[in-house]
Amino acid sequence: MPEQADIHASALAAVGLTPDRVVYVHARKPQTVRLAMEEGLRHRGLSGVVVEFGGALGRTASRRLQLAAGQSGVTAFLLRRSRRFDDPVLLEPGAAVTRWRVATVPSGPPLPLPPDTPGLGRPRWRLDLIRCRGGEPHSWIVEAFDAAGCCGLVSGVADRSSQAELRRTGA
Repeated sequence: MPEQADIHASALAAVGLTPDRVVYVHARKPQTVRLAMEEGLRHRGLSGVVVEFGGALGRTASRRLQLAAGQSGVTAFLLRRSRRFDDPVLLEPGAAVTRWRVATVPSGPPLPLPPDTPGLGRPRWRLDLIRCRGGEPHSWIVEAFDAAGCCGLVSGVADRSSQAELRRTGA
């Protein structure tokens, strides 16, 4: 179980996932969490299974989860985090179709002027697609939802070509 749970019912309800549509499972042992996730993935009536997972997963367990998701068609999200960007536990191989890394980046200014004052605007994240079966890795910087409920690419990034952005980020 992670040190701090980040999946909150009130936040999910704010985006339309009300308590009558979500099943919450809390367990102390990583093996119990993995088994609950696998059981959820085998239930065809679910749209998705989201799990915060701490510790090492292993290739066999990863493959079992991928097979369960593939057989049922249920989407699986396995959230893992670390205090270190290069944590070897997060870099271990697995059977996932895609692997993403999400990190915060400084926010922009709240107004166009003064443009050199970061940190007061909407929150921003760097999304790195590290692995994609049949695809290519890529990076994006996105901003949190605006008043209209839209999440968008940071200007300047949205206009760049894929190759130019990869060279710029060193990905």
